[in-house]
Amino acid sequence: IITATLTDSNTPTPHSVTGTATAGAGGAYTVVLNGTSLNDGNISVSVYASDAAGNDSAAVTTPSATKDIVVPTISTNQTQDLDGDGKIDALKITFNKNIVDSTVNPADFDVSGYTGEAFSSTTNGDIANNNVIYITFTEGGAYDTGNIPSLAYAQGTLADNYGNLLASAPTTASTDKALPVVTKLGNDSADVTIAAGSTATLTFSEALSAAGKTAVETALTNGADKAITFIWNGGNNILTINGNATAITTFETDAMASVADTAGNSASLLLIDSSITSSQAQTNNGNITLDNTTPEGVIVDPVLPIVATIAAGTTNPEINVDSFIDNGTGVLPAISIVSNNAGNVNVDIPANTTVTSADTTWNGVIAAPTNTTVTIPGGTTDTAIQIGFTGAKLSFDNAVRILIPGGAGKRVGYVRTGITFTEITATCAADSQATGNALVADGDCKIAVGSDMVIWTKHFTTFATYTTTVSGGGSGGGGGSGSPSNPFITSGLSISINNGDSRTLTNQVTLTLNGGVNARKMVVSNDDNFIGAVQEAYSTTKQWNLSSGEGMKKVCVRFYDANGYYSDAVCDQIAYGQNTIVPTLSRQEIIRKIIIMIIQRKLASLSLR
Repeated sequence: IITATLTDSNTPTPHSVTGTATAGAGGAYTVVLNGTSLNDGNISVSVYASDAAGNDSAAVTTPSATKDIVVPTISTNQTQDLDGDGKIDALKITFNKNIVDSTVNPADFDVSGYTGEAFSSTTNGDIANNNVIYITFTEGGAYDTGNIPSLAYAQGTLADNYGNLLASAPTTASTDKALPVVTKLGNDSADVTIAAGSTATLTFSEALSAAGKTAVETALTNGADKAITFIWNGGNNILTINGNATAITTFETDAMASVADTAGNSASLLLIDSSITSSQAQTNNGNITLDNTTPEGVIVDPVLPIVATIAAGTTNPEINVDSFIDNGTGVLPAISIVSNNAGNVNVDIPANTTVTSADTTWNGVIAAPTNTTVTIPGGTTDTAIQIGFTGAKLSFDNAVRILIPGGAGKRVGYVRTGITFTEITATCAADSQATGNALVADGDCKIAVGSDMVIWTKHFTTFATYTTTVSGGGSGGGGGSGSPSNPFITSGLSISINNGDSRTLTNQVTLTLNGGVNARKMVVSNDDNFIGAVQEAYSTTKQWNLSSGEGMKKVCVRFYDANGYYSDAVCDQIAYGQNTIVPTLSRQEIIRKIIIMIIQRKLASLSLR
């Protein structure tokens, strides 16, 4: 006799179902148990055998099984515009539980008003066999992201992992989750203009909310060089822009707005696509690199966080936020300036910060950190950095964080046109946004963070760290009046690839670096222009990847001291690949490599003492 028991996981007392069967020839048996009374979830199975004399074997418990009789149901049904062209093309269907993708038959679905229903388990990055599927269909011919078609399902094969089928659903309402889009003005080939007394039209894919319409009007007003007015149609999806009555209206930069439709779906939309100059750079997924070719970064997206990286040696880098500025004021997105220039000063402007210029004609261009000179009575300038707008004060309602590397323990202050040098004496209670925001209007405080100086400020101007001992030394690379000399001018600097080897068969090499006693940071690059290279802490060794492709490869380094002074580029080269011809070294180059090896070995022996 075979006795089998099913037990669920109910607490405190599990439920059980027991049944018996007589083993047949060879010991085979089948026990049929009805588990309807058991709870869904883990079910254990226990089996033992009894002989004719009533002797029982030890029970055998099998691994837990799972009971599930809950049928799948549709939880949400949301419209989608997967290709972002303003025409819905899919329904995102979310179930109450995971379903098996191979059981989905698109012919069982009907999206009202559309044809060509189809299904793929990988649509829009969907994860196979989870609780979400996308039913795609053929787009309509016109904008329709505000449309909410119903969904009908005739029961077919769609099932969960336990074979429970989705029941028929004659009509399931949809929810609008498609983002609004717009037919922009311009194509980046020239500045967008509106002739005197003429109009231009923006067409959106659906009605915008009241706040969305206001955001559009604000962005266009800020971007236009003349006064303009607006008229919305009754459906709130078409905007007529009335240009200046007597002169051409020009949009010198792009205009973007963060808008919402009436269902609350938000998107950043490019309204005006004007051209940029050869010296300007626009964002690439929130990143801008400024160098001497493109020293001006143009920001137009009101919500996208921006990271602006300034390449070493860039002269007069600038951040253009004119798209947000009207009559000298506007709201900025989050902007982080990572400077490999001008003492490596970094600046962080928090999102939704209102900036106001004392000059209402301000053109929206913010000077990124640049070296300057400051005369401090009775003091010696260590680092002097101009940030902001040289002609007038820029004030912020949220505090801005400025980090000056190596400035801890030094005095700091600011100066601008029309005021004398003012020392910042207040110490921040903490290095935090909340502490900075608590400052009074145009207030400042300072705090040492490791070896660096952090300034929290509500204004931009010229900031300088200094000491009170007057120096008689001259200035070095990138320095100003009264600054210490560049320590790298007379230093013996070097870089060696794989200890001076002439060839490598792999692109990963070891760099041996000597920046001297004053080196605090460095940048390494596969060429000597350092475009896109980022500063890092100075180290005497570094693993490095050569550029792709066999041939002669060059690696260069530039060293920085605590004051932001930097060395000339120092380079070495190596042949990469078996077939690369190694050029014959001149007598001078051979002597140079021998001297570098002697210096490196001497330094290594000294470090062991």
